[in-house]
Amino acid sequence: ANFGPNRLVADMEGVPSPFPGSRFRVDTYPVGGSDPISGTLYVVWNDYRQGDGDILFSRSTDHGETWSEPLRVNDDPVDNGKDQFFPWLAVSPDGTISISWFDCRDDPGNLHYHIYLAQSEDGGLSFGLNARVTTFASNPDVGFGGQFIGDYMGLAATDDSAYPAWVDTRNGNQDVFTLQRVSPTPTQTSTPTVTGTPPTFTPSPTMTPTPAETETPTPIATPSATPTETPTLRLYFPLLFKD
Repeated sequence: ANFGPNRLVADMEGVPSPFPGSRFRVDTYPVGGSDPISGTLYVVWNDYRQGDGDILFSRSTDHGETWSEPLRVNDDPVDNGKDQFFPWLAVSPDGTISISWFDCRDDPGNLHYHIYLAQSEDGGLSFGLNARVTTFASNPDVGFGGQFIGDYMGLAATDDSAYPAWVDTRNGNQDVFTLQRVSPTPTQTSTPTVTGTPPTFTPSPTMTPTPAETETPTPIATPSATPTETPTLRLYFPLLFKD
C-alpha cells in the first residue's frame, strides 16, 4: 500500500561498462529476495571494489532497518583479475538461498564465461563452495556484435533444486539455456551433464583453472572507448510497512 523511507544497504563500487578487454555492456543490478519462514530480507549485487567483478550479498533481520556487512559469495582468489557479474537470487520454500552468476574465472583471458551457483542453508550467514553448472564456456563476442549478452540471468528454486537460466553460445549463436541443479550443493564439486558441444576446457576437481584452453579464443576488437573511472555508488533498499 505504501513504502517507508529508504535504508542504506551498503556502499558499493559499480562495475565498468564494458569490462576491460571486453565489449558487452554490463551494469550493477541488485536483486532482492526474502525468506518465506523468517522474513529475513536479502540483496545480491556485483561490485568492483576489489578491482574486478565480485558477487556481494547482504541480509536484514529487522525488516530492512539495518543490513549486514557485504559478504563475498564467489570463492575464487580476491583481486585475481577475473570477473563475476549478472547475479540472480532465489529463495526456496524451505529458506535455502540460491545465487547464480556469470563467471570468467576459468578463462586465462577473462572473457569466456561459465555459470556458477552457490547456496546458503543458514539464512545467508555463509555460502557453500561455488559449483560450476555449465559444461561449455560461452563467448560473449558471439551475436549482437559482442556488445549484448542479455544484461542479466534468471533463477528459480524449489526445496530440492535450483534452475538457473542464461545466455549460452555453444551452438554458434545466443540461445537461452537452463538446467536442474539438485540441492544441496555446498560440498559438491562435480558438474552435471548438459547436452551440447563438449566443454572447451574443464577445471580440476578443486575448481582450479587449467593453464590453457584447448581452443584459442578468437581475438576481439579493442573496445571503442576505454572505460572511465566508475564513481562510488550507494545501494539503497526501500523499507516496506504493512498496513
